[in-house]
Amino acid sequence: MRHRMKKIKLNRSRAHRQSLEKNLVRSLFLEEGISTTEAKAKWVRSSAEHYLSIAKKGTLESLRRLISETGSKEVAKKIIELSKKLTNRNSGYLRLTKVGIRVGDKAVITKVGFIFDEVKKETKEAVKKPRARKTKASTEVKKVAESNKEVAK
Repeated sequence: MRHRMKKIKLNRSRAHRQSLEKNLVRSLFLEEGISTTEAKAKWVRSSAEHYLSIAKKGTLESLRRLISETGSKEVAKKIIELSKKLTNRNSGYLRLTKVGIRVGDKAVITKVGFIFDEVKKETKEAVKKPRARKTKASTEVKKVAESNKEVAK
């Protein structure tokens, strides 16, 4: 039975999986987005978000840990730089967007990108409550109420 065995293998050996993950994560952070198959995108998202959570601590220990896990000082610094832009989020730093279908094998291609929150200025229009829709029933009820008031007078 496979109960509680979450590991995704992607039909690759252990060494191939590790190098694929490292390369996808490097490309994701250096280019701030990648396009890949849906299965690989979902698989890479967890490790990329984990690296961003480590980087948010901003300590020397976190920098050293990122360098050892990604294998590059350049990538580690880029992760820390991106984590500073994502300080107001606790998780969910990445967005997966389906782009299309690959011609050769009909695989679903997905774009992986960061979610940078833009501060929105609230205006009076944005704060207003939306009006209730007018339906036939509501207009008929109003007419009946008005006629009842006239009859009462």
